[in-house]
Amino acid sequence: MSELGVHRGLWFALELDGRGGARAIDGDALVQAQPTWIHLDPRAPETIGWLREHAGLSDTELERLLADDRRTRLEPFREDCFVLALRGLAPEVDGDPRELPLARFWIQPGRLISFAVRELPGVTELRRRYREGRGSPDISGILAWMAARLGNSFEEHALALEDEVTELEYLAEGERESPSEKVRAATTHITRLRRHASPFGALVSRALAWIDAWPFAPHAEEWQRIHDQAQSTSALLENLHDRARSLHDYLDARLSARMNAVLYVLTLLSTILLPLTFVTGLLGMNVGITGGSYAFLESRFAFVGVSAVLVVLGCLLYLVIRKQRLLENADRWLNRPSRNEAGPAPGSARRSGRRSRHTARFRTENP
Repeated sequence: MSELGVHRGLWFALELDGRGGARAIDGDALVQAQPTWIHLDPRAPETIGWLREHAGLSDTELERLLADDRRTRLEPFREDCFVLALRGLAPEVDGDPRELPLARFWIQPGRLISFAVRELPGVTELRRRYREGRGSPDISGILAWMAARLGNSFEEHALALEDEVTELEYLAEGERESPSEKVRAATTHITRLRRHASPFGALVSRALAWIDAWPFAPHAEEWQRIHDQAQSTSALLENLHDRARSLHDYLDARLSARMNAVLYVLTLLSTILLPLTFVTGLLGMNVGITGGSYAFLESRFAFVGVSAVLVVLGCLLYLVIRKQRLLENADRWLNRPSRNEAGPAPGSARRSGRRSRHTARFRTENP
């Protein structure tokens, strides 16, 4: 970490020139210069002292600002001050969702103080843009730019997942392979992305509720566009979640049908072989043969007696099965209509229509 400034917790500090450029500052300029963007490391012990002494934050405000709360949030503080927490400036969809980077911002007139425990791609890119003279001219522009970048990132991941789900649907319809593992992986990715895209949409809605406040009013149209984009992304993710779940159900049903077909063939073979096995076993008994069996089975009437015992045993087993109503349960199970025969599940047509409208809206707003 850089040793810039009056304490070791400083990543960097910029004084905005209002034309898209900025110059690095440190020392007393951190307090005197305005407008400024100061980026701090919350782990450094010097950070707390500097915030309390020079930024004028109370212990209660520091506790709320640096609390171990990883939610995406936007809250008003004092008069004209806000606390903003953005999670996912570098959405790592394939990793542990708890490891998504979190950036916190203390927003007050003339000064933006941000906190992050490590370097974030969004912060690094905006700092590079300031070096090139293409940065945001004011603090409100920084907030709008970061929110727009995060919204674009969510949308790009959602579009990539849409292509993946569409490809899996083609593979499943072709019946050449059963991509069950790929479908489960895609469903996991969609769920993780929804887990972070939904709170982001709620945060943008809160920003629109305070659109007349100074951090949002200069870029009201941009915040409205971000809000519409977040709503479209959420609708697309909901559509993808339903499609992935339907695809998973379809693959399970197809596997069940294949297993039923195999069992059907085995049942036919058993139906053919069972009588043959019974006759072979019955006629192959060594009864009524002198010297070929027990003495009491050598009589000519032994075969008739054994056959009668088998008939009685079979009748007893039938009575036990009938008393237990096993045949009725089997008949009820066999005659029960399947899901395909019973028609679509309640509400499926309505959900399908809603998905179609969401898809059409997304395509219209994002050609």
